[in-house]
Amino acid sequence: MATIEHVEPAAQLQDFQVHDDSGALRQSGKMQDKKLHGKFTEFDDLGRTTQDSTYSAGVLHGEQNLYAHGSLRALFPHVSGMRHGSAVLYGASGLIAAKREYAHGVLQGDALDYDDDGNLVGKTPYSKGKREGEAVTYYPSGKVMEKAPYKDDVLDGEVKFYAYDGTLILTKKYEKGKRVDAPAPAVQKPADVHAAKPASIAPKKTFPLTKLR
Repeated sequence: MATIEHVEPAAQLQDFQVHDDSGALRQSGKMQDKKLHGKFTEFDDLGRTTQDSTYSAGVLHGEQNLYAHGSLRALFPHVSGMRHGSAVLYGASGLIAAKREYAHGVLQGDALDYDDDGNLVGKTPYSKGKREGEAVTYYPSGKVMEKAPYKDDVLDGEVKFYAYDGTLILTKKYEKGKRVDAPAPAVQKPADVHAAKPASIAPKKTFPLTKLR
């Protein structure tokens, strides 16, 4: 004999809006069982969108788009509340400033950075949220400026710097994040401690490291 079970009907989607004291619309979206479900949008004082996101049962599930002054600045894909997929960041000009790949909430794959003209200037490989492999910095022309090997999120190996014409101009060796080829500074003990004058130390010029994160 068949048994008929009572099944509660699914809660209906409800539209909602939030207005500030002046009556301006600040939020709009849909809710189900008192949780965000579907598209959710926020607005600034001028009525411009600051973000629009997609939710499922109260957690981000789909695209999250962030805006500044009405222009799209970032796109983050989400699955079950975690960033997952290809994220894109945009500069004030509207050109792509960076690309990131996520897997279950952490960086995975090549992180790409671009200058204000849209030229690729940096590529950093990630594995499970940590830098892993050779990071490369480029001149705007596409020529290599710097190569830096990473292991477990720290420098490990030879970091190489190149002139614009491709000439290798500097090499630094690292092991587990510490430089190991730098000469130790010479220490000179004066014969008469009380009579000796402090030595003048000129600041050393260092090759600028490019920030890749």
